[in-house]
Amino acid sequence: MKQILYIFVIVILYSCSSTKLATEKELSDLNSTLDKGYFMFEANSANPVAFANVRGIENLLPPGSNTASINLVNNPNYLRVRNDSLYISLPYFGEQQLSIGYNSSNSGIQFEGIPKKSTSKFNKKKQKQELVFDVRTEGESLKMVLTLFPNRSAKLDVNSSHRTSIFYYGKWKPIE
Repeated sequence: MKQILYIFVIVILYSCSSTKLATEKELSDLNSTLDKGYFMFEANSANPVAFANVRGIENLLPPGSNTASINLVNNPNYLRVRNDSLYISLPYFGEQQLSIGYNSSNSGIQFEGIPKKSTSKFNKKKQKQELVFDVRTEGESLKMVLTLFPNRSAKLDVNSSHRTSIFYYGKWKPIE
């Protein structure tokens, strides 16, 4: 009985210490990439806020997807940062609250230019860099929060004035 208790305590202690901190090299790579101002985010999956009143939508989604997580592996998408400019082309899955325009040929999130406002903050405790962009397109305002982690994973939160929110998960990499 004592052996089982010891094993249980060891497993608990091991699981509590499994939080991995970033290495100095990973933090240095992240900081140097941000200093250069040339990097790109590419999403592997999109997670829209739950679809309401939509039945049968899962039959229209890419293979390996469901309404909570949409696979974007073979779907071209990006958010590129080049100094103070953004270049964004992301597919959108969700509900449109207000009409952006009739006969729109692109229902995704598209933008090229300088955001109205941008801020950057490093959270030392959680080891993540948050970049916040306020973007205005012809018919919509977007607040985008790009969270970069030293291990090159990233998360993009998009809140729109005309659509439901969506989250993208993927990787970031420097652009040469």
